[in-house]
Amino acid sequence: MRAILIILIGLTFQTRCSQMNSDLKVEYSLTANEVKTLDSIFNRERKDFDFNGKVIGFAVGNTGTQIESKKIFFEKYIDPVVEGKSQNVCSLIILTKDEISKSGGFDAVIMSPAKILTTEHRDKLFNELSALTKSVQEKENYEVIKNVDLNHDFLVNSVSTFKGYFYFGSDESFHYFTAKWDFKKNRYFKISKSDLILIEPLGFGTKEIKVSLIQSDTVFGYNDSNKLYIEN
Repeated sequence: MRAILIILIGLTFQTRCSQMNSDLKVEYSLTANEVKTLDSIFNRERKDFDFNGKVIGFAVGNTGTQIESKKIFFEKYIDPVVEGKSQNVCSLIILTKDEISKSGGFDAVIMSPAKILTTEHRDKLFNELSALTKSVQEKENYEVIKNVDLNHDFLVNSVSTFKGYFYFGSDESFHYFTAKWDFKKNRYFKISKSDLILIEPLGFGTKEIKVSLIQSDTVFGYNDSNKLYIEN
């Protein structure tokens, strides 16, 4: 009986990991052209590592611990190299089996020029990737908002335990948000891209931005009924 239980636990864990890797590949897959570009740019550093079919993370910041979207990273650091406007100054970190496990399924990370990359920062990077992996896995928990009314969905709340509304990124179909509370369960919801236009959408899970209906210096997004602003 114990042996059967161990087998069942193993199969459940294997199925969850397989699903998690599948979700990651949907979010962080590379196109054929991107694979060819990265294989060429990192020809020496990668040795026998092939970008094809791999899950690749992108990190920026002085310590290389801030996750960035693939789109923005390519625009800032990869495209200028391809266009001959700059030399490659990015680093390729190929993860070990243990690090792949710690990160939640990433095979490698491409990092913008980092001034410092200590063991502590490296561990923090893996923690950030792991958190991102979990958030990708939990996408199904986001409720779809239909008949979007920004005045209702982002209601100004003065209750002291309410922490605010936070944008968590976008994918091909939706923008993802969380309404956070101190002593209450957070609410996770998503809005179709056709129902809300964002000024600068980000990849899912790369950055969290606090937004509200209260007017500030920066417009975040809009639809026919109202505007959202980045909260200062």
